[in-house]
Amino acid sequence: MAYAKVFPGSAGPLDLRHLRHFVVLAETLHFHRAAERLHLAQPSLSRSIRTLEQDLGTLLFLRNQREVRLTSAGAALLPEARLLLAQAARTQRLMQDIGRGDAGLLRIGFISSTAITLLPFLLRGFRAAHPRVRLELQEMSSAAQTRALLAGQMDVALIRDMEAGPDIRQHSLLRERLLLLVPTGHALVEQAPVSFSRLVDADIVLLRREVAPGSYDRIWANCLAHGLQPRILMELADSNAVLSMVAAGLAVSFLFSSFAQAARPGVTFLPLQDEMADSEVSLAWQEQVAQQSPALRSFIRLAQSAFPLLD
Repeated sequence: MAYAKVFPGSAGPLDLRHLRHFVVLAETLHFHRAAERLHLAQPSLSRSIRTLEQDLGTLLFLRNQREVRLTSAGAALLPEARLLLAQAARTQRLMQDIGRGDAGLLRIGFISSTAITLLPFLLRGFRAAHPRVRLELQEMSSAAQTRALLAGQMDVALIRDMEAGPDIRQHSLLRERLLLLVPTGHALVEQAPVSFSRLVDADIVLLRREVAPGSYDRIWANCLAHGLQPRILMELADSNAVLSMVAAGLAVSFLFSSFAQAARPGVTFLPLQDEMADSEVSLAWQEQVAQQSPALRSFIRLAQSAFPLLD
């Protein structure tokens, strides 16, 4: 019985094509039938198997004119080869899915007010179209989100009242008005819409300026315009804390109209009589990142379609 020689050492890296040919031959143990399954000429299959044996430095098959059998090395290789080919197929599908925006990771930053209706709306639409994309969400101030975008730590951001700079693209989503928050049953409820001049004796809690600089500056500007030196009880970093302070009857405050859609017992939202510029919420991203991320491009298209450019 004439067997192929043993190959000392490895001649090169493994080739997945040779592994596929090996698996089919190992399953059929017949060169002609294996070549037919692979749509190869039989000499080409023989060369492929010899190359794999050279690469591995060992015989994989014992063959003569009557039979083809796996060697012990071939038998050991067969389950490993199947695993490698399955993993390669999964990797190929994953890369194709990522290329279509159907898989991968999307890192989204947001401000607290958008978590009430805007962000859930966008996430529902995106998840319906791309259920396999993994989402990472982080609540941050608008300024912190801008820094994270520039540092490559975030893919897309929902920011308020910011010109993020020349390296950041923005799309305006919506405009909101500031509303006055008072404890339920407060005397100002009967005076709505409320003028700033009515707040002369009121204790006020505000979001810190670094959290919401646009609204903070608007409130101060309107107070000063009405000759009012506001009695700031405290400045807080979280909108929930603001709501809790108002609900406890300790102070009045200001939040954007989106918060009125998340009712809080003990808090009443009132319109303001005095005109203040609207607050603008925008989607922000780096164009060079979007060019490399189909998932991000899809998220941007969804937002732009749902919220056409504001006038």
